[in-house]
Amino acid sequence: LPVSNGLRNRLLQINPLFEPENEINEVLLWDGSDFGRVNGAKGLGRILSPQEAQEVRSRQRRYLLPKPPLIQVILRRAHELQARLTADHSLTRESLAKESGLNPGHLTRLLRLADLAPEIQHYILALPPSIHRGVVTERRLRSIAAISEHGAQLERFYSLLTLPVRAQKKSTPVASPPSHRPLLHLGA
Repeated sequence: LPVSNGLRNRLLQINPLFEPENEINEVLLWDGSDFGRVNGAKGLGRILSPQEAQEVRSRQRRYLLPKPPLIQVILRRAHELQARLTADHSLTRESLAKESGLNPGHLTRLLRLADLAPEIQHYILALPPSIHRGVVTERRLRSIAAISEHGAQLERFYSLLTLPVRAQKKSTPVASPPSHRPLLHLGA
């Protein structure tokens, strides 16, 4: 191979091998190691070792596996806590909060979520896994959960789902209902 002075790129170093005076008919360049390709900054591809590629992929959002929406996990926990309270009559909210490692005020807010209208709960539990934050969050449901009448809850929830995209903090799409269940039944 030609000696490099450090100013030439790899292609310029290999080109002299293919000149007619070298009488080399065939060159086989082979490297037995695997390479990983990941998307770098500004859309440029990067070729890395497999270990480095795996580390980069684990940090990039596009390679994350979809998870159930956080509101589903919170709603299920609210039902578990409510079931424990109703099953054990000697258990107080304060002792349950202490056992669960929650602030008593947060426990109260969680228990209110378990009292949401059944249609809202079905909608939340039917949300598909995603890597994005959805429109329905615990914070947005707090004001709805404070309403005691289910019809009014449904109206507020429907208005939450139909928020214009500009009104949402991120550019997440407006939630569409899961296809196998009806969205909401408002009034008669």
